[in-house]
Amino acid sequence: MGFLAMAGFKTNDILGAMPSVLNLAAAGNMGIADTADIASNILTGFGLEVEQLAAANDTLVKATTSANVDLYMLGETMKYVAPVASSAGASLEEMTAAAALLGNAGVQGSMAGTTLRAAITNLLKPTEEVTAEIRRLGIQTHDSEGNLNSLTDIIRQLENRGADTASIMTIFG
Repeated sequence: MGFLAMAGFKTNDILGAMPSVLNLAAAGNMGIADTADIASNILTGFGLEVEQLAAANDTLVKATTSANVDLYMLGETMKYVAPVASSAGASLEEMTAAAALLGNAGVQGSMAGTTLRAAITNLLKPTEEVTAEIRRLGIQTHDSEGNLNSLTDIIRQLENRGADTASIMTIFG
């Protein structure tokens, strides 16, 4: 409860969050204080409201029970990627799925976070080389209003266009 209070949660919010935090702690096989700290950091990093904590925790539980990541790893990943991803319009669910897939490949924790942050940054502010490769492949990274398309959509386009490792490295680093 102390970590939630330090994160700015009000008394009623803390009391309402506890069942979800307890479930996440049990699923993650970790202490309640560490769980509350990680969950509140992720919530804040994505600019989510306390009412969204239960859904966020469900997303985290799904990742930790179906991929090669644990809650500590996800907390480290989101520390690096959440603010950038959120400002780019990416959801917690999409970033958690990406972190889970990276985790399955052994890219975990802060390494996954910096990798995802770099990928999003490269799409938001591409170099001339990245822009040329995106054009060459015919990939649409932004919608008609200038918003970044989902990472899932961009990766699907790359797959459909037959992008090779060199193209992926050029675009994402």
